Amino acid sequence: MRFSIIKPGPVATPMISEDTQMARFTAKPETVAKLIVNGMKTGKARIYTPRTWKLMAVIIRSLPDFIFNGIKL
Repeated sequence: MRFSIIKPGPVATPMISEDTQMARFTAKPETVAKLIVNGMKTGKARIYTPRTWKLMAVIIRSLPDFIFNGIKL
């Protein structure tokens, strides 16, 4: 049995209103769904959606705790 870890970034849903700063970084739900389905079909172990989220995740993980804790996300 294979499984995939899905690491979604910000998705344009009713939870994220259009007036927030995060709204411009969101992906359409249809795009995210396609990336997840394609990733699972190809057997990827980790699926980052949208694709730019992988870069953002690497940057966030590399921040020291004292900087990360001071950021309002």
